[in-house]
Amino acid sequence: MEGKENETSILVQAKLMKKEYKWLESAKLYKQAAKLYLDKKMLEDAAKVYTKFGDTSLRVARASKTKEDYLNWNEQSVKAFHKAEKYFIQTNDKLLSMECKAKALNAMGYTITSIDKGKEILRESINICLELIKIYSNKNENTNLIKYLLLALDSVNTLFYLFKKSSDFEYYLKLSRELLEKAWVNLKKNNDINFRTELLFIEINLFFITRYTKLKYGDKKEEEVYKRLLRKCEETLDLVKNCDDFSILGNVYLATGSHYCFYGTIFAKEKNERMKLIENGFNLLEKSIFFFRTTKDYINLNYAIYTVDYLAGVFGRFEYYQKRIFSDVHELETFTKVYEDFHTVHGLYGSRLFLVYYLNFASKGFLKDDTRKSFAKAGIKHAKNGLETIPFGPFLAHDSQSLTRFYSQLVILGDEDDPLQEYIQKMFYYANQAENYSKGYIGGTARSAGFDSIYRANKTMADIVKDKETKINHLKVAIEAATSNIKYAIESYNIFLAAQMRLGLLHEELGILTTEKKSLMEARELFLRLIKETSEKDYYF
Repeated sequence: MEGKENETSILVQAKLMKKEYKWLESAKLYKQAAKLYLDKKMLEDAAKVYTKFGDTSLRVARASKTKEDYLNWNEQSVKAFHKAEKYFIQTNDKLLSMECKAKALNAMGYTITSIDKGKEILRESINICLELIKIYSNKNENTNLIKYLLLALDSVNTLFYLFKKSSDFEYYLKLSRELLEKAWVNLKKNNDINFRTELLFIEINLFFITRYTKLKYGDKKEEEVYKRLLRKCEETLDLVKNCDDFSILGNVYLATGSHYCFYGTIFAKEKNERMKLIENGFNLLEKSIFFFRTTKDYINLNYAIYTVDYLAGVFGRFEYYQKRIFSDVHELETFTKVYEDFHTVHGLYGSRLFLVYYLNFASKGFLKDDTRKSFAKAGIKHAKNGLETIPFGPFLAHDSQSLTRFYSQLVILGDEDDPLQEYIQKMFYYANQAENYSKGYIGGTARSAGFDSIYRANKTMADIVKDKETKINHLKVAIEAATSNIKYAIESYNIFLAAQMRLGLLHEELGILTTEKKSLMEARELFLRLIKETSEKDYYF
C-alpha cells in the first residue's frame, strides 16, 4: 500500500509542476513514477504514465533554448511513447498501443532531417489515426474520437510544410477540412476547452495553408468558411474569460488574434468592423507573447512574434514595427539556431522574420542608398539560403519573389561602381524562378508571387532603360503580369488595392509613351473604380 501511495504522490506532484509550467521537473517525476510501476510489473499503469511522460517531454522540448536539449527531449518523448506502446501490447490493449505509436511518429515530426523519411512517418501517423477514428466513430466514444481527430490534424499540419509540389496539397487540404468539420460537430457533445483550443489553433493553421496555396480575392465560399471561423474565435474568447491556464490563453489569443487581423484585412467590408478586428487582433497577439514567455512555449512564441511583426509590416505600422523589430530579430535568431537543422514549421517561421525585416528596410526611401543596398544584400544571402534548405513549395515561390525584389532594389539604387548587368540578369532569373515555383497553385500568395515577380522585374527595366521601344515592351509584359496578379493579391486588402493602382499607373505610363487612347482609358477606368470602391468602404488601412 505504501508503494502505491508513493507513486500516487509522485503523480500528484508531477501534475502540480505542470500547472506551474515547470515542465522539466514534471517530466522527471512522470519518468520516476513510470519506472516504479514497471519495477512492480504493473504494466498498464506504467504504460499510462509513460504516455504522460512522453507528452510532458514534448513540452520540455518546446521550452528548450539549445539544440541539444531540444533534440534530447524530443527523443525522450519518442522513446516514452514507444515504451507505452509496448506495455499496452503486453496488456492486450491494442487501441491504446496504436495511439502511442501514432504519438511517437507525430513527435518524430519535430526533428525531421530527411524530407522523404519525414513524409513517411507522418503519413503513417495519420493512417493510424484514421483507423482509430473509424473505430471510435462506430463505438460512438466522443472523447477518444476528438482526441484522434486532433492528432491526425496535427500530423497533417506538419506534413504540409514538407510539400514542395502544388499537387501534393489537394488531398490533404480536403482531408483536413473533413476532419475539422467532424471534430467541430463532435465537440458540441463534449465542449472541452482544451479540445476546443487545439481545434481552433489547427483550423487557423489550415487557413494559412489555404492562403498560401488556393485563396483568391472575392472567393465567397472561402469567405463564408472564415466568417464561421470568426464566430468560433468569438465564442472561444468568451469561454476563456475566467480561464487561469496560461497555455490555453496563449494558444487562444494567438489563434484568434491572427484570424481577427487576417479576416479584418481580407474580408471585412465596413471600416469600423475592419478597424475593430485589426486593433483587437494586435492586442490579442501581444497578450499571447506574454503567455508564451510565461509558459516557456518557445515554439508558439516564434509564431506569435513573427505574426505580429509581419502584420505590422502589412498594415504599414512602421513606428510600431521599428519599436519591436530589432529585439524580436535578436530573440528569434536564438531560437532559429535551435531548430535550424530540422525541417519544422516553427523553424521556418523563425527564419521568415529576417526576410520580412530585410525587405521592409531595403525599400524605405528615407534611408540612405548605401544602407538600403546593405539590407538588400543581406536579404539576398538569407533568401538564397532559404531556397537551398526550405522544402515548403509556397515559400520557394516567396523567396524567389524576395530575391527579385532585392535585386530590383540594387538595380534602382545602383551607380557606376555596381555590377548592374549582373543584378539585372539575376533579377530576371529569380523572377522566372518565382513564376515556375508558383505554377500549379490554384491561388494564394504562392500564385501571386510569380506574377508579382514578373511585374517587378519588367517595371524596374521600364524605369531605367532609355530606348522607347524597349521601355514599351517591358511595360506591356508588366501590365500582363499585373493584370493576372490582381485576383491573387490576397495578402491584405490594401495590397489588393495597390495591385490595381499600379496597374492603372502602368496603363497610364504606356498610354503617354505610345499616345494610344486605349491605355489611357484603361487607366482612367481603373482609377475611377478604385475611387468608388475605397469611398464606399471608407478604407483606412
